[in-house]
Amino acid sequence: AMTRRGGRRNKQAAGFAAATAMEAAAPTVVAAAAAAGHDDDHVAGVCDDSVEPLELCAVVKVSTVHATPNFASPWKTSSQWSSVGSAFPISGRKLLTNAHVIANAHLIHVRRSDGHKKFVATVQSICFECDLATLHVEDDAFWQGLEPLTLAMGLPRLQDEVAVVGFPDAPSGGEAVCITQGVVSRIDLHSYSWDSKLLVVQIDAAINPGNSGGPCIDEDGLLVGVAFQKDMDGSHDNIGYIIPALIVWRFMECCETEAWGFGSMGFSYSLLDNPSLCEWVGLPPDLTGVLVTSVEATARARGLL
Repeated sequence: AMTRRGGRRNKQAAGFAAATAMEAAAPTVVAAAAAAGHDDDHVAGVCDDSVEPLELCAVVKVSTVHATPNFASPWKTSSQWSSVGSAFPISGRKLLTNAHVIANAHLIHVRRSDGHKKFVATVQSICFECDLATLHVEDDAFWQGLEPLTLAMGLPRLQDEVAVVGFPDAPSGGEAVCITQGVVSRIDLHSYSWDSKLLVVQIDAAINPGNSGGPCIDEDGLLVGVAFQKDMDGSHDNIGYIIPALIVWRFMECCETEAWGFGSMGFSYSLLDNPSLCEWVGLPPDLTGVLVTSVEATARARGLL
């Protein structure tokens, strides 16, 4: 097993090294194509699956112009601001990205990693609870040769090697696709951008502004998550979070059924890890558990707990 894992690491490292070399050579290829009379918006060979891994070819740069609505005075317009994020194709000719990347969007442009032409995209579905959204691009030229990524069926294991692909914005990045590598550090519940608390995977690969919405892949090239936030506390280093594939699967089911939500337990609890509290509730010393402290009036658990 160790030999197989090491072989996958060497293969992925070789692919990433080749990708770096191709990025450096891309301007020369574009110039040569332009001199030959070809369209420099898409240069064949710059993103060749035989040279670059599929996930490098698939990642897309998302440029969004935002304007926060004024709900008290909807006829008023607020000042606009722009941001950069990442996305990648999934089945059904859709792009998957973060909800906060395209929230309150007035205009969305997407650009493939192997071209310079920008395409107009529109929001197809959005769920702030899990911070995910899908985009639609009408132009058939955008989808030519663009293959969707394959989602993993479960959670990664601790210490699994992963890579985050995206377009971090300046000054941390630029126009070329960027890859950061790390390992899975923890799998736990964590707060999302819009006051929700769902499953997350913590990794030590760098996630910078612009990486949001980019794919996080494992050694086999499977999508294990979507980059979406990092720990901004200055006392912590190398703490980034991805939305695991299980949450992505649920989001895609919601898009199909148009039944949104991730459910709620409907009750609050406390951990029985205090010896005095365990003694007070009559829990034997060799057992552990949780103490239900309150149940919502409309929850299904009402009358059961």
